[in-house]
Amino acid sequence: MPSVPSRSGITSPGEEREIGEGDDHQEAWAREEQQQLIMRQQDRTMDTIAGTLHTLAQQAGLMGQEIVEHNEQV
Repeated sequence: MPSVPSRSGITSPGEEREIGEGDDHQEAWAREEQQQLIMRQQDRTMDTIAGTLHTLAQQAGLMGQEIVEHNEQV
């Protein structure tokens, strides 16, 4: 007797499912959802990196100004 998938369509390891017509569509949808999740995570990571680089650029600019001021005093 084939196992019945859970509501989410995800079965636990070792649990068998009956293969039906909707499986290909469901698998494609699940892959697309997973890819979108990964892209959202990558976007957040890239935003964090961009913010860090902006902060570093500001700090470098301030350091450069301080060096110029110190050189003028010397």
